[in-house]
Amino acid sequence: MSRLTLKILIASASLALCAPPAFAQQSWSAQSDAAALEAASTQGNGIATFYLGYKYANGVGVTKDAARGVALYKLAGERGIKEAWFNYGLLTENGEGVPKNLTEAVRAYRLAAEAGYAKGMSFLADLMRSGTGTAKDFVAARSWYQKSVAAGYPQANYGLGLMEEVGQGTPVNRPQACSYYALAANAPDASTNAITARGICYSSGFGVAVDKVEAARLYRMASDKGNALAALNLGTLYEAGTGVPKDLTEAARLYRLAGDRGNAQAMSYSGDMYLQGWGVPTDFVEAEKWYRKAEAKNYAEAIRMLGFMFEQGRGHPANRDQAISYYRRAATLGSAKAKEALTRLGVSPQ
Repeated sequence: MSRLTLKILIASASLALCAPPAFAQQSWSAQSDAAALEAASTQGNGIATFYLGYKYANGVGVTKDAARGVALYKLAGERGIKEAWFNYGLLTENGEGVPKNLTEAVRAYRLAAEAGYAKGMSFLADLMRSGTGTAKDFVAARSWYQKSVAAGYPQANYGLGLMEEVGQGTPVNRPQACSYYALAANAPDASTNAITARGICYSSGFGVAVDKVEAARLYRMASDKGNALAALNLGTLYEAGTGVPKDLTEAARLYRLAGDRGNAQAMSYSGDMYLQGWGVPTDFVEAEKWYRKAEAKNYAEAIRMLGFMFEQGRGHPANRDQAISYYRRAATLGSAKAKEALTRLGVSPQ
């Protein structure tokens, strides 16, 4: 039953506004009275405008008003506060307080980056690498990631790792990718994606000796912080008994946890556990529930397993036509096992 998920973790901006910076030679802070900040902002004070935006965007000492927060961040950016451009970009990218506008997010991150804000450099590189809100530009993305690291944001090494792993502007180099992931995972406030990616390196032996115990430690660390893929991968280790004692009950729990966090593969694995009675009582209704959740995300193997349930009469009377319909859908989505099932039943994949 050994299963290991080696999946690229795509970098994405989490909605975590930059913390209020400690501006030199000023008396304003996030704890300042909103009315006083308002008065200073009205007089053109950029720092006060930034903190007022922070209060409204987060509902700190005032009624939360994301739209006002966005407007104030933009104004603070125009008054020379680079951190404000970053927060304005983040809210604009995620559609908080304003309609989602990826092109405007790119512009805002660029302004923050060009003003020397390291995190803005990394987020700008993310969008350039993925072609989000701007044309793909791997050369520029790599340059901005490198500048971000040099400016004191080691988490940007994660983006460099992604580029090495999938060959964006460079030949695929998984050992080098894992070196970057190690730098990102060891950074202060490391992202759970970077920690999970480092765990995958230890699971697979890319750039390091295979060490399932260390992989499990890293997956657990990232899972405890909410990462769905880390929970899924830790579940595979418990299912196989590698790096941790074999424990199907714990594997099933972790698959459900990852599924609840939105991971389609984990949803399908949860269905498998209930279908087979691995770590949980056999329950065809529960199995189908999890397969249906993964089906909604077009996960091919879950759709194939719905076909299997109809073919074998698990939870339903056997229904060959229904089984074939599900197998064909799964085959269209790339499931080789679904194609094998159709061949076994003597029908074409079309």
